[in-house]
Amino acid sequence: MCQGAVNTVRLLQLTRATLFEDAKEYGATALIEEGWTCDIFRRGKDTYEVVVRYSAIMAKASKAGPATPVAIREARGVPGMMTILRVVPE
Repeated sequence: MCQGAVNTVRLLQLTRATLFEDAKEYGATALIEEGWTCDIFRRGKDTYEVVVRYSAIMAKASKAGPATPVAIREARGVPGMMTILRVVPE
């Protein structure tokens, strides 16, 4: 749940970073075949419910891969100053 705006790029970065940290616990050094969706629902005057689904396959690689979400240029949000009110992991 966000208030004021939705910075989709930042939410994707945070989601990918969390997923990668979890993958490292299993010995992975990279994420491959990454993909994401982001749905934004207006829940009040300036309150938004945001559902980010990020998928990837854990892998071991000899070189580090990119540290940014795939297709990040495709991300669209709601302009303004975003405040994250609540995070509900699946």
